[in-house]
Amino acid sequence: MADTSLRSVLRLHTQPVHTRLDNIVGQFESLADYRSFVVRSYQFRAAVEPLVKGLPEWAVQDLVGPIRADLADLGEKALPAAPSFTLSPGLASAVGALYVLEGSGVGARILLVRARHLGLSEQFGARHLAAQTGEAGRWKRFIALLETVELDHTTALHAAERVFELALSIHSEPALARA
Repeated sequence: MADTSLRSVLRLHTQPVHTRLDNIVGQFESLADYRSFVVRSYQFRAAVEPLVKGLPEWAVQDLVGPIRADLADLGEKALPAAPSFTLSPGLASAVGALYVLEGSGVGARILLVRARHLGLSEQFGARHLAAQTGEAGRWKRFIALLETVELDHTTALHAAERVFELALSIHSEPALARA
């Protein structure tokens, strides 16, 4: 019998785009590579975070603020524009988007180690990664939420796929020119 839990459905159906995204995100070997990663992370989070704020069921982790501080540390003078992005209204869409946002915290552990090798830290340049890894058990609590909320799986799945596609689109763009 196939597992039809929301977590399983989300994992199974988003796996192809998730794998593509994992293959390009966080492949930084220099400060310039890392800076590009952080700029793109800002664009992504600035587009999606506002759409899922204020839910009584789950408090989205604000990473836009720490990312702004990291960009200032890295010498970025101007913040890039966030792409225009919308979600269908409702809890199911929000939960689908949160699946992507919260899941990024799992990979942040590896990225924080890579950032440290570049001389960055929780206090300089890698605040947003430290924030994502700082709350032990957050992902497990989110997974528990997925198992307790009653919502339309198709709507949640569609939102998660769209959010993954947005992240893939942003992180696939050619390198940004620096002033």
